[in-house]
Amino acid sequence: MKLIGVCLGAVLLAVLLLGCPYQSDVPLGAPQTRVVDTWLTGYWVADSTNEEGEQGLLEILPFNGTEYVFACTGRNSEPEYYRAFQVSTGKERFWNFAELDETGLPTAYYIGYSTLGSDGRLSIKLVDEDGVPKELGSDMQALANYLDAHVNDSALYDEESGALMRRPMNDEMENGRLRIWGD
Repeated sequence: MKLIGVCLGAVLLAVLLLGCPYQSDVPLGAPQTRVVDTWLTGYWVADSTNEEGEQGLLEILPFNGTEYVFACTGRNSEPEYYRAFQVSTGKERFWNFAELDETGLPTAYYIGYSTLGSDGRLSIKLVDEDGVPKELGSDMQALANYLDAHVNDSALYDEESGALMRRPMNDEMENGRLRIWGD
């Protein structure tokens, strides 16, 4: 969970380390029947760094036909894995990020929202625990309606979780690691 602050704080990144993202024991909904977007898969580098000045690396892999695995890695850490899928809330699509235990089973769910800029950068921000009324935690449809209605409200999101990711540049990586990590 600590790495997500490096990799996604830069996506899910600074979030779980520094912020307080909304957490649920159940997903917002079922994975959509949309096919995995292969353009989204591959490596992404965090433009921002954590408080130690370390860049994060995110690898997005297909898990199955509708879900992804997000592998977050920092310089001196093992990858942390999150299963991710998109859920339609009506007008919008939000991400469900499931933190996985060592057996691959979900231990907690986080909700995020992403946009893709015209420059090809991926922006992901997590919903803040204070951005959602507590009583919505047991009613996923009411939560989906709330998210739809507040998608553009900055108070919905964890201010520490904003992540702006870009594709690695030529020669920036070697053997699945950033060259600046030097190992």
